[in-house]
Amino acid sequence: MVTLPFPDPHDAARVDDDRWEAFEALVREQHAALCAYAYRYVRSRAAAEEVVQDVLFRVWRRRNHMTQVELVPYVYRSVAHAAISRIRTERAIHARNLQLRQQGAAHEPSDASAVT
Repeated sequence: MVTLPFPDPHDAARVDDDRWEAFEALVREQHAALCAYAYRYVRSRAAAEEVVQDVLFRVWRRRNHMTQVELVPYVYRSVAHAAISRIRTERAIHARNLQLRQQGAAHEPSDASAVT
């Protein structure tokens, strides 16, 4: 089980070093598997790597709030949620672009009726 060490207010530098080592171990051990897991959702290697990178960055940034958390299951859940969110956003953007194109085509005059 990988956890971030519980903060000790008397030795903050050592705790941060310990957290970095635990986080680095998580990344080293799980990065490829996390990318493969994200790929199952987003179907793009670049998008999967981006999802994993974003999640790992957020985990590191929130490290002071994550005491005694089982990190691996938490990161996998976070990757799944982030990938699903990305898919929803991409679908919404695609639908909006399609709608705008259709509206634009409906308002354009046809070549036969164009006045020269």
